[in-house]
Amino acid sequence: MVAVISRKLLYTIVYLCILGDQMSSTTIRVNTSTKKKLEALKAYKRESYDDLFKKLLVMIPEGDDEGKYTDEFRAGLLESLFESKTGQTIPFEQLKKELGLE
Repeated sequence: MVAVISRKLLYTIVYLCILGDQMSSTTIRVNTSTKKKLEALKAYKRESYDDLFKKLLVMIPEGDDEGKYTDEFRAGLLESLFESKTGQTIPFEQLKKELGLE
């Protein structure tokens, strides 16, 4: 038995399938200078920010041989890397002095 459907219904189904396949989106706020830095990281002009963010997120390790990291641990890794890159750390020798270990 062959089912017969109208062309309009077929187009509606195809449209909904395509629409359903698209991701939902949201708005995020970034400073203009941050946006310019993100734009400079794009592989090509029309690359989406979502694709760019996915590439950046892959740089934060998911885990190691001992297992998967928690989200909190991964956030801590990212924060530590940020602090290190922006000079918000102190030398180990200074830390030992401050803690009275020297």
